[in-house]
Amino acid sequence: RMELELELEEERTLAELARELGYLPLALAQAAAYAAENGLDAAGYLALYWARRRELWARQPAPDDYHATLTTTWEIGFEKARETAGAADLLNLCCFLAPDDIPLDLLVNHAASLPDDLAAVLADPLARHDALRALERYALLARADGALSLHRLVQAVARDRMGAARAKMWVEAAVDLLGKAYRFNQHDMTTWVKCGQLMPHLATATDLAAEWGIESNRAAFLNNEAGFYLQHYGNLAEARPYYERALAIKE
Repeated sequence: RMELELELEEERTLAELARELGYLPLALAQAAAYAAENGLDAAGYLALYWARRRELWARQPAPDDYHATLTTTWEIGFEKARETAGAADLLNLCCFLAPDDIPLDLLVNHAASLPDDLAAVLADPLARHDALRALERYALLARADGALSLHRLVQAVARDRMGAARAKMWVEAAVDLLGKAYRFNQHDMTTWVKCGQLMPHLATATDLAAEWGIESNRAAFLNNEAGFYLQHYGNLAEARPYYERALAIKE
């Protein structure tokens, strides 16, 4: 009888936690990942969630419930994940690439173009595994078939929370990384597939670079290359904005 009562109490607490998180799938996934990793029951996580929520929004006006919920669950997991070397930097970089199919070899093979701390972690297989595993444990990032992916809302929350100076640094890092990796040659078909896989990342990085006012030679190069790739496949209307942005930077 006592075991049954405990199970019923846990179910009630889980239902209360789900309601508190607005039944948002991302928030529920992050809460479940954190609780499982740290041995918390539903009541323990709910208490932690409320404590962090009060702490966060005591410092600034709270956003609407939807964004406050997502930000709070993200902060709880991210705070733990960042205890592992390189995890925070890796997540920050991925927030300025397309959310799906980020090739892990893109990051590893061109790590030298990234900030030193992240470059050192990516170059070390053990440190790299630890950083990836920390992000996976807290449902901040997923890894499959040699590629990484993360929820668009994780990206949005991370970009919003890192502040303007850090955001600008990481969008520049993403632009530099892609500038080193992207080498499309219309006369070499072996480059077509690889560059096609990188195009969503070029589009995301160049859009965010424009948003953050990055007007470097590398940003101009990526915009021009994106335009050329699209033109090569006959997408002239889609190519034009990239060409215009590249020209504006050069001018």
